[in-house]
Amino acid sequence: MGEQLHTSEIDLEVLSRGWSDWLRFAEVVQLFREAGSAAPREDSILWVLRFCSEGVLEAGNYDIQGLNKWPERGRELESRMREWLVPDPRDPLGAVMNLMFDLTAIGRRLIPDELQF
Repeated sequence: MGEQLHTSEIDLEVLSRGWSDWLRFAEVVQLFREAGSAAPREDSILWVLRFCSEGVLEAGNYDIQGLNKWPERGRELESRMREWLVPDPRDPLGAVMNLMFDLTAIGRRLIPDELQF
């Protein structure tokens, strides 16, 4: 794997939610909210961007065909995510529920056995 990634217990708990299914942005926001974040949405965006840039997660949106992975990284991914997350008054939860993340092989290797569920 090369360089060891710095991950906390909380990082691993959140990442492990993507072990058997995709990790929804809404889940990440909720976990930051429960942890007492003053800005859970912003903290979630920055957290996701970090793990996407480190090759741990791949971002995408969900539709009837499954997860459509986005090729963007870095600032381009940040811009796309922020644009995606602008609420649609007709479906205010749609964007946060359909923005999802898939663990990469790097991400899967980070998850300890006891969190692989």
